[in-house]
Amino acid sequence: MPNLVVSTNGKVLGEFPVDKDRIVIGSKATNEVPLENLNADKEHAVIIRCGDLWVIEDLGSANGTLVHDRKISKLLLSDEDVISVGNCQLRFVESDTRRSDAAVAPTKAPAADPAKPAAAPQAKPAAAPAAAKAPVAAGECPHCGYKRLPKDAKVAEDRCPSCKMGYATTPGALISAESKTGDRLEVYDKEVVIKRKLGVKVLLQSLKGDLLEGRKGDKNIPIEQIASVQLKPASTLLAGHITIVLPESKEGFMLAGLDDCTVEFVKREEEKFVEIKAFLDARIGR
Repeated sequence: MPNLVVSTNGKVLGEFPVDKDRIVIGSKATNEVPLENLNADKEHAVIIRCGDLWVIEDLGSANGTLVHDRKISKLLLSDEDVISVGNCQLRFVESDTRRSDAAVAPTKAPAADPAKPAAAPQAKPAAAPAAAKAPVAAGECPHCGYKRLPKDAKVAEDRCPSCKMGYATTPGALISAESKTGDRLEVYDKEVVIKRKLGVKVLLQSLKGDLLEGRKGDKNIPIEQIASVQLKPASTLLAGHITIVLPESKEGFMLAGLDDCTVEFVKREEEKFVEIKAFLDARIGR
């Protein structure tokens, strides 16, 4: 469960659990996070649950809401994000170890560790193949170890003729998910791989709005070219939803649902994120 660690001028004032679907921040005493702050509106901002993710939204405040000193209207929160409301800072903490640090020393602001990497995505990454740690010979695939042969001359030089993965893509998926129909989605640093079962239709929409369809074989799609991907059984959609949210950093993938059958790539501040939340809320009966 995430927490908000509230501080002013480096002094920790309190810690509040983010344990409801809607957490209101402001100067009103009945808020989930009440702030004794003349520069904060009564209801200044709200944090809303979206599956396993959290979104902060400014409620039309006079002075605005900032995340890492950048004014926002709506933003997907990540571990260690610092929210500024008036002269208060609210640190969004997902890690249990970091929360315990704040509890041990309540009179001091927790020291940030610049050498510590960002929190891992909330999904189970696939194990990286052994080839990822060893030098790869010229013409040898870093993913499956296949060595190019003269008969592979017609295959693109930057892609393995055997496993179809791009040579420049780092082995080991950042995220993987499998639908009820047995289709598998793997997200790497440079491309998305959809491994499909027979009878499942894959719709690919490029950033230009072109719609491509395919029924046979696997699909390897460069991340830069994708706007959205949908996995649909040949008959009707099964219950459930897979959503991958693409933050500003392409390495920072997070998973909001683990069941069938739609995959959407959404930037942190796009209005589409709100539509996804509404879809998820409707599915789980909120």
